[in-house]
Parts: sequence; C-alpha cells; structure tokens
Amino acid sequence: AIDDLTVEFTINRLYAFYKGLISGAIIPEDYYTDLYDAGDYNFNNPSGIDANGAGPFMVEYIDATNMEVLVERNPYWCGAYTKVDKILFKKIDTLEAVKAEFAAGTIHILDGQYVPKKTAFDNMDNVLEAFINDPSTQEMSFNFNNGWLNGSFTPLGISDSNLIDKAGKAVRKAFSHLVPRQLFIDENMEGLAAPGNMLMPSICQGWSGYETHPVREYSVDIAKSLMEEAGYDYSTDVDLNSEITSENCLFEIYMLSPSTCCARSQFAPRVETELPKIGVHIAQHLSTGWGVIAPLTFGCPTPPPPGALGVNDSDLGGWDLFFVGLSWDLDYDPSGLFDSASIRPNGDNWCTFPGDTATLNGRSWDELLEDYTSTYDFEERMKKVKLLQDFLYEWEPTACLFYPQTHWGYSSLVSGLDLVLLSISAQQWEKVGLASNADEFGSTSFIILINCTLVVLILLRKKSK
Repeated sequence: AIDDLTVEFTINRLYAFYKGLISGAIIPEDYYTDLYDAGDYNFNNPSGIDANGAGPFMVEYIDATNMEVLVERNPYWCGAYTKVDKILFKKIDTLEAVKAEFAAGTIHILDGQYVPKKTAFDNMDNVLEAFINDPSTQEMSFNFNNGWLNGSFTPLGISDSNLIDKAGKAVRKAFSHLVPRQLFIDENMEGLAAPGNMLMPSICQGWSGYETHPVREYSVDIAKSLMEEAGYDYSTDVDLNSEITSENCLFEIYMLSPSTCCARSQFAPRVETELPKIGVHIAQHLSTGWGVIAPLTFGCPTPPPPGALGVNDSDLGGWDLFFVGLSWDLDYDPSGLFDSASIRPNGDNWCTFPGDTATLNGRSWDELLEDYTSTYDFEERMKKVKLLQDFLYEWEPTACLFYPQTHWGYSSLVSGLDLVLLSISAQQWEKVGLASNADEFGSTSFIILINCTLVVLILLRKKSK
C-alpha cells in the first residue's frame, strides 16, 4: 500500500492476462487471516462475511435457508451510476414455476441455463428472446494415467516404447470419432449447438479452426482403423458380432459424468453405447454430483485409495473418461488449465500428459503456452492461440464435443442488456434497468435473472423516483 488510495502490484513473470490478477476485491489481510488459518474460508457462508464486491454492487445479505442473495449499489463505485438499486438472487426449482412468474411480470430475465425449449415463450406477450452462442465447450477428457489411453498398454506401445505416444493418440482419436455430435445436437438439443473441433469455443475472439481442422466425423470405420494403427487386430483380438463384456473386450474403462447438466446426462450414456462397437467394454458409468466427482478426479491421489469408486486396478488411475462442460471468457486463456504436468482435470489422478515428449513442429506445449501468455499485444496473442489449438487438436488430451447455445427470454421493458455478456455471467449490471414507461410496475418493480449453476434468480429493483 503506497497510500490510502494507491496500491502497487509486483508481478514476478510476464503474463498477458495480468489485469485478471488485480481485478478482484481489495480486502485487508487481517480480514481473512483467521479464516484461512482455520481452513473454513467459504464464499457461501450464510452470514455473508466471506462475500464482498469491488464493483458496482456489494453484498447486503445471504439467506442460505431461502436461497437468496441480495446485493445493493456500492456507494464507493467510481464507474457509471447504476440504474438499479439492488439485485436479488433467489432460487426457483423448476422451469415451469419460473415461467409462471415470468408471465406474471415478476421475473424479467430468464436464464438460458434452465434450457427452455424453442417454443417456451411463443404465447408470452411482451417477452423477447435470444439464442446466444455460449463461450463454453462440452468435452470428454481422457485420463493419461490409463495405459490404454496413453498408449503404453496398446499392442503398438508394448512392441515399441518409442511409439507409445503415437498409439495413445490413435486410441483417443478413435474415441472422438465415436461421438455422434450432430445427431445428438439435433435429437437432444433442438439444434441449439454446433459440433466442436477445438477447445477454444467459436465465439471467442480470434477463434479459428473449422477451416483447418474438421470436426471429427462420427464413423465406426474410422475409429476401427485408428485402433488398428494402435496395433489391434479385429480379425483375431475381439469378436464385434458378440456382446462385448469384461471377458472378451480389447480393454475396459470407467466413465464419470456430472448429473447436474441435462445435456451431459444424455450424451454420456450415448457414448457408452458407442464404445463397444470397437471392442471397448464400459466397466462402470457413474453419473453423480460434483461433491462426489471432485474427490475422484481433481483431488484424487495417485494411485487412488483402495476401494475408491471406479477403481479395479489402482495402477490404471481410476476413472478414464470424464465428461465436463467448461466456460471460457471471450478472450480465451487456457493458462492454469493446461500444462505439461497437469492436463484437465488437474488432480494427480489425471496428470501424466506426455509433456516434453509431446511436441508440434518441434515445440513443446509448455513453450507454446509460455510464448502465448507472455504476449501482451492482443492481436499477436490471438495468432499464437492458433498454435495452442493445433497442438490440442493433434494430441487430443480432451475431445471437444460441441459448442452450446443458450436460449434467453427477457421482458421488453428491460434496457441495457449486452446479450453476449449475459451468456458469460459478465453483464455490466449497472447499465441494466427497466424502460422509463414501466409505470405499471410501480417504484418497487423487479427484474429477476435465473442463474444456472446455483439454480438461483437475480432480481433488480427499479429505482424509486
């Protein structure tokens, strides 16, 4: 601290996204010291003591019982004057209950993460809607501790240790070719998505990929040919005309998917039916909540503890396929998510990415990533992100499945919305309000936004005149 109004930051290495490091709230150290020391630091503390804001709004209260969070205008905010006084987040369980309030006018913004059908607002007067490309991906991540997925247990990898990485790539790409992306989008998502080829979503600034890297088409034949590149022989190794079991398969894997997303709840089982077509048996598929998933993936040690879910042989690393949806910003930044020691997910149970042996045109992932994150000029950085995309497409540490769209409904009285910022939860809420002619709602009218992950509402109160 230089003085009461000045803080100096010293960053110990070049990092293009330095603004993100200093954009959070500035809180006195002693405010959090006891919480950190006690190990119970929690942004969801019902008292609200752990929640603060340095932007246009600040927390007024958190009611965990009724699932409400109320924020009010921050009197120290130095930006544009806010058009609303307060925002209330409040839980509503079902889409139908939310739509009833939306129709009554007590809700003014309906979050697309409730996945409303295309016809959801057809008979609702004064409701506008938008279909927004979401800067996010749905992905299928591979566990690199699994010898079949990293290539070391494949016939090719066993015969020549120098070809382990080649064999692993072939197996992972084979799995990717067994995902019926477009079919799933058409049948299960009303067409509200695009097949994915790159881990950088198409809406991100600087995106490129379709032109040079086609979406891996659904093809059992291509998948089989890739498995043959890894050394498997379909004339002798497995009988694909019989039911694939743990006794007659090429190998078996464990699948893990969140139950918190209706799309993942549908497409993970779809992939489960595809893998036996190339002789891979699904030993177990667990669809569960994040409270179970996190200890089994991101925080799971190597080897997993004896008796852990999804573990037959501890030396296989536990779960093998992990379905996950990840949100990005408009300025794509994979740093912190990908490095040679920690590919997604980032627990010890998943972290044997080839590292120094994985190169693209003679350059390792770490070299490409460091070059990218230390480039401050945005246009130059967007050129270098293409090299990262090329690398990830070639090595397939995680297969991009598709880029989703979100369907939003909002009242025609709402003003100041930026729909893209809305879809990434980065709306400039100080600029959002109700139309000045909204007199029928009176001075205590509300705007409500439903947020996906927490299943809550945001409610904006119109300023009294």
